[in-house]
Amino acid sequence: MNPEYFSALESCISGAFFSVNINSKKITHLSDQVWAVTGYSSEDLKKLDFEKIKELIHKDDINKIFSEINHIIKNKLEESVKVTFRLLTQEESWVWLEASIKSNGEHLFGYIQDVSENKGLELGYMNQSSHLMTLMNAIPGYVSWLKSDLTYIGVNESLSTVSGVTHEAFIGKPYGFLSLNVDEKTENKTKLWLKKFSDNKSEKSTQTETQIIGPFGTRHFLLSAAKYGDQDNIVLIGIDHTKLKELEKEVETEKARNIHQARMAALGEMASGIAHEINNPLQIIISVGDEIAKNPLFKKPGEMLVRAGDRIAKIVKGLKTFSRDGEQDPIETVLISNVLKETIDFAQVNFKKKDVLLTIEPYDETIDVECRSVQISQVIMNLFNNAIDAIEGLSEKWVKVSVKDLGRDIEIAVTDSGPGIPPEIAEKIMNPFFTTKSAGKGTGLGLSISTGILKAHHGVVGLDETSKNTRFYIRWPKLQPNSTSQKSYRD
Repeated sequence: MNPEYFSALESCISGAFFSVNINSKKITHLSDQVWAVTGYSSEDLKKLDFEKIKELIHKDDINKIFSEINHIIKNKLEESVKVTFRLLTQEESWVWLEASIKSNGEHLFGYIQDVSENKGLELGYMNQSSHLMTLMNAIPGYVSWLKSDLTYIGVNESLSTVSGVTHEAFIGKPYGFLSLNVDEKTENKTKLWLKKFSDNKSEKSTQTETQIIGPFGTRHFLLSAAKYGDQDNIVLIGIDHTKLKELEKEVETEKARNIHQARMAALGEMASGIAHEINNPLQIIISVGDEIAKNPLFKKPGEMLVRAGDRIAKIVKGLKTFSRDGEQDPIETVLISNVLKETIDFAQVNFKKKDVLLTIEPYDETIDVECRSVQISQVIMNLFNNAIDAIEGLSEKWVKVSVKDLGRDIEIAVTDSGPGIPPEIAEKIMNPFFTTKSAGKGTGLGLSISTGILKAHHGVVGLDETSKNTRFYIRWPKLQPNSTSQKSYRD
């Protein structure tokens, strides 16, 4: 090509062409347009030796650019290689240059252009992305970005840390790929919620609550999802509000306990008055019965009168026991057989009235435990009443009581002839004010208050989900931590 034509062509291009002799490291050609790119004339740059030119390149880019050049020379690459670097201009400011370089074995040929504007946009985007990622990492929750097909684009540090999976390992994986580590039922429920949201093109944001059962225990989450971008990608934020849920539960339990205590106080006051009114004439009846029984002709009627009086006395005693709070009672060492016997004596009327067969499986009646016996009796009575109500409409109606010495703990279980409790109800049944009984028949406080009583005894109330019948149990340590109990075997 005619040099004049080539020179005219070069002047029409914003960048500058160059060639460098590989052996001498001297610039053999440089377009005049280099002045517009660097502020240096082509003649000025040609006069500089190799070391001086190196000094114009930013120290952070030196290794990168010469590594690429050595790679081109060593491998005799015919295709051009692009490399970006910073150069110090005549005005002593840094300019971003992009060089496209190739070699013919003797010379390096290339083209350089100013890419500062594009690089500034790129750096601005990276800086913006960095700020956004910092913001996402600062959110007190788990953040993930998902495509509309529910595959991961990215996650924040919190989610990566809690799952033990790196940010890179999330990318491209489907939502729910961690299901092996969490409860599959709740995970699938959340996945269906997300898919429904993704498929609904008119819905831009949504929220739900869920709980996840995994290796870190049961956690409650508030999930917020919102769509962004042209492809309806989804940002999903999960806020762990387990502590808030636990606090709400404690407030509800305390509210239930206060209601219960108020009722017990009113009932206890009434029961005390009734007992006082009944006891005096009752003692007269029993005494008269004893006198009558001394006469051989009336021995049997007299004994019947005494037994009836004793029965009334036990009912009155039970009424006084079960109608008071007992929370302030001291921890005492008692025979579990006495606690159970008193409770059953008082409950027998209800079992007979509802035509329910009550059986007690054989157990060691010499076992003693530390507890507030009034409260334990109230819990057992509540389990009895729940069982009777649950099987009321069944053709086969029975309730069995078992006592197990578990070594450190004592367990009392109440099993009824019912077929068990569905999982969706079982997970709510311990909550305050939740009841399956008809209006006016249940308050939903019994199991909640029982749970509080056993918690105060360092124990638990539980539903045995492995039993084919409905089986509730209470379990607590036979020796209470830090107790100063006194042996008090009650007759």
